[in-house]
Amino acid sequence: MSDTETTFFIGTRPFVLRQLQIDDLAAYLTFFNSLDAQSMHCRFGYMISALTADEAALRIPPDAVSNPVIAIFDAHDSKIFAIGRLQTDKTKQAAEIAVVVTPTMRRQGLATRLLDALITHAQQLGLSLITAYIVTQNAPVIDLLTRFGFMTDAPITSAEEDGELKLSLNLNPAH
Repeated sequence: MSDTETTFFIGTRPFVLRQLQIDDLAAYLTFFNSLDAQSMHCRFGYMISALTADEAALRIPPDAVSNPVIAIFDAHDSKIFAIGRLQTDKTKQAAEIAVVVTPTMRRQGLATRLLDALITHAQQLGLSLITAYIVTQNAPVIDLLTRFGFMTDAPITSAEEDGELKLSLNLNPAH
């Protein structure tokens, strides 16, 4: 994703979609640490429950071309409402994708905008596959990814109450 900003509106409220930068660290920390327990679990499983400034700085990658982190900000006060990331693998042929939206702004199209921007960026990089790992309880994200063409693989941890699905999108379907 380039350094460009995209402004869009939900009703009359303006938002900006752009690359997350180290100068956004305070807003990123506020966003991340304001997520409720259910949001944290659906996005991160049991791997993380809070974020320090040092940990947050590490999540804003220096390689924004191969591993972009994009965010949707309020256009007036730079508050973050949604974040998405693309993490390429070592071969630079595939990537993992992740999106999280603050609970108060869900079901308004923010995740759709992030996902669209991340998939477009993956295509520009020439990636052939995007994968997402989603907690089975997160039906809205599973539905969203399916609408974008992601295919559901078998559950990874189906024996557990909080199973995880692997969903994949082939960016080169003719191959």
